[in-house]
Amino acid sequence: MSPSGLSELRKLSNIINDAVDHIEHTLSARSVDFPSLNSTYTEEDEEIRATPAIADAITAIVAASEQLAMVTRSPSLTILDISFKFHLCAALRVALEADVAEFLREHGPSSVETIAKHKAVDPLKLGRILRNLATNHIFREVSPDVFVNNRLSSTLDSGCSCDQLLKDPSAKLVRFPAIVSFMLDSSFKGSAYLADVLLDPATSHSTSPNNAAFSKAFNYDGPFWDLLELPGSERQRERFGAAMHGIAALAHPDSILEVFDWASLPIGSLVVDIGGGIGTQMVILARKFDGLRLLVQEREAVCADASKYVMQEFPSAVQESRLRVQAHDFFEPQPVEDAAVFYLRHVCHDWPDSLAVKILRRLREAARPDTKLILHDSIMQHTCVEGRDGSGIKDLPPTAPEPLLANWGRANSEMYNMDMQMMAVYHAQERTSTQFRALLAQSGWEVAQVNYGSRPMAIANHSIIALPK
Repeated sequence: MSPSGLSELRKLSNIINDAVDHIEHTLSARSVDFPSLNSTYTEEDEEIRATPAIADAITAIVAASEQLAMVTRSPSLTILDISFKFHLCAALRVALEADVAEFLREHGPSSVETIAKHKAVDPLKLGRILRNLATNHIFREVSPDVFVNNRLSSTLDSGCSCDQLLKDPSAKLVRFPAIVSFMLDSSFKGSAYLADVLLDPATSHSTSPNNAAFSKAFNYDGPFWDLLELPGSERQRERFGAAMHGIAALAHPDSILEVFDWASLPIGSLVVDIGGGIGTQMVILARKFDGLRLLVQEREAVCADASKYVMQEFPSAVQESRLRVQAHDFFEPQPVEDAAVFYLRHVCHDWPDSLAVKILRRLREAARPDTKLILHDSIMQHTCVEGRDGSGIKDLPPTAPEPLLANWGRANSEMYNMDMQMMAVYHAQERTSTQFRALLAQSGWEVAQVNYGSRPMAIANHSIIALPK
């Protein structure tokens, strides 16, 4: 091994050792332990990971350990292992749909034969699937063909009883299990056709949602959104809606409070949540700022659920008309012309540039000179160090120490996986700071501030504030 290679190994090892020492010191001062992989998941135990000092150390450990494995293992074996990962996803879906986590929660250590009876699946095949997962630290094989939950597998547990899931499979679609269910079904199938779409000259340069890999996988000549509304797509629509709720729950819960100084707005200012779903973000604002007027705009099909949600969560705000819901297609002219803020959370990443520009132009047409546009989205980094050359790109997040990838690699992989998700399902994308600036410039907006929040690695914790040009 060359000296540079050995030096890299040592640096990566030191990063891991230093981070573990930091975690140990922090936990010792609090007289608490770190959650064990062999225990089951609880939100109370996991709170320690969210502590800023612990979270930073975890980021360093994950980034360095993954890179250390890439440096040390045979390159061909590494690539071969990656090329087989689709089998791991398939195995995970079997375990999820077979209610294995729920069964093990109810019955404790169980033989494969016993687990398989719950859903009448082949015990030999299920055993091989669970052993594959246990090899990847999902479930634990405590004796031959006898499995128990561990911290990873127990995140698949919906909390429902096995009897309830047999009677009502939809009961499983809650929070995190709903996300995994959607990813391992619709998204998994769609991504399998990504190469076919990209390498086909007829669709390679297309940005039409109709030509996305998802549409090809499901043999549908139209966008994902339209497919969800078709008869026969009820289960897929239900799964998608539940997954979106789950992703929202995973995000930094108060991140909307960090993206802008809401208290700086005059009393009576109107904030419009464009494509605001059922209104979760505006409910958060309504609870904190009773002087703001808040409007959730969504498709007609979503407004009934949104109205129900906001009334359930904050009836007094609805009754006082501080919190309202309005049906609106954001590709059509914007009817609100007195907004202090147009707020878009994870909207632009659903659309290719041409359509995202159309959405933003509609808002620019309705904006006052002092209207602020807030894009609450993920801002992707390059894997190399980004220049700070006075080109207008400011407030870049901290770059990882060498020899780590500048974007923290595996520790920051969620938004890069989400970028592939957007490409496969919508022909859309996550964007870098430079790409956001170009998008806004095309639609008549100018970036005023870029904010990475208090937790740059957290889901949905970045934002861009723009003003009319």
